[in-house]
Amino acid sequence: FEIDEAQSLKEALMPILRTFSLGDPEEELARAIESLLSLGQDADFESLAPLVRSGHISPRLFEELAICSARPLHFAVRSARMFHRMASWYPMIAKDSRASKGWFEKFCEDFLAAASMSLLHQGRVFDDSSVEFMVREAADIGSNCVVASNAFQELMEQI
Repeated sequence: FEIDEAQSLKEALMPILRTFSLGDPEEELARAIESLLSLGQDADFESLAPLVRSGHISPRLFEELAICSARPLHFAVRSARMFHRMASWYPMIAKDSRASKGWFEKFCEDFLAAASMSLLHQGRVFDDSSVEFMVREAADIGSNCVVASNAFQELMEQI
């Protein structure tokens, strides 16, 4: 996507909304995606769940954003948590929610398998707050994809 600097943020977002939205773009949807794009891993994922459930936002958007996020591991884990919770909040789409959660778990595994320890250190992937976050989330969503990785285990041995 190309963004013209003369456009407002809302005008620039509309082509993105049309691509990733499964329904008609609305003001609430525009605000939600604007929040997701501007805050990244710090966005309120739980407030986005109803828009995903209703089909206004495709899970594919979260997958695409995880890849280009400033903190991809955090973004993926928070997305996995949202889809994990959606499986219990919305039983009719539990199978799809679990599949989306599985995609983010696989992303985390692949990310950690591909990155060297020096790159993980330079990117501050496992700083103190991140380690606490990853352990807490592993227990919360029942997924050990990060804490069971070789990189995480090596870090724990060093500590």
